[in-house]
Amino acid sequence: MGRIKKYLTEEEKLEAKRRNGRAYAKRNKVRLANKAKEWYGNHKEEKKAYYNSNKKELTEEEKVRRDIYKRKWVESNKDRIKKYVEDNKDRIKAVKEKWVKNNPDKVRVSKLKYKKNNPERVKESYNKSVRKRKINDPSFKLACNIRSMVSKTIRKGGYIKTSKTHEILGCSFDEFKMHLGSQFEPWMNWGNYGLYNGEECYGWDIDHIIPLATIITEDDIIRLNHHTNLQPLCSYVNRIVKRGKINAELSIDF
Repeated sequence: MGRIKKYLTEEEKLEAKRRNGRAYAKRNKVRLANKAKEWYGNHKEEKKAYYNSNKKELTEEEKVRRDIYKRKWVESNKDRIKKYVEDNKDRIKAVKEKWVKNNPDKVRVSKLKYKKNNPERVKESYNKSVRKRKINDPSFKLACNIRSMVSKTIRKGGYIKTSKTHEILGCSFDEFKMHLGSQFEPWMNWGNYGLYNGEECYGWDIDHIIPLATIITEDDIIRLNHHTNLQPLCSYVNRIVKRGKINAELSIDF
């Protein structure tokens, strides 16, 4: 008995064509991907022009629906996104750097917008980077502490800072670092600057040879914060011994 030929309906033919197409695409995934990449590379401008000419402006309602859909998709594909990022770190970094380089105005506007909407996060991020740099960069730590010390002294005296810190010091920060280093005791180094544990020869502070407690006028503030009045001193001696003597003298004078 011969085979009975089955006549397919149009719907069945269409479904069979789709199945065959999916099977072919699966068997030739790499070849088709390379072919598509090559075509896009040769028709990049045409593709971009077509996209721009057919781009539809979304209504506010459509934008809201799009954003909701994006959030739901991200929420349900976290593992997939994480794996993609881990597998394509270099590619993502290169694309990001290229976009930043080609869009300086957008980057600037985006940064300003982020700072305005996230002041606390920006502040915390800045403080974190400063703390990290202070640990790894003794010169930066010294400069920050000197600026803070001078500003605090001036504010405490009820005055306004009108000169730059290096002008008050009478030298640059690098020169000031050399000035302190030349007075180091054998156990002192930049690694134990600012450390304190209640014992001698553990850490050191920047000490005012003539104490700030003697300040009377604004000129005294400038004079006593000059680099020639500053020295490295054992933290224990500075915070306990010397401070105790100064407080005792002040109480006697009073």
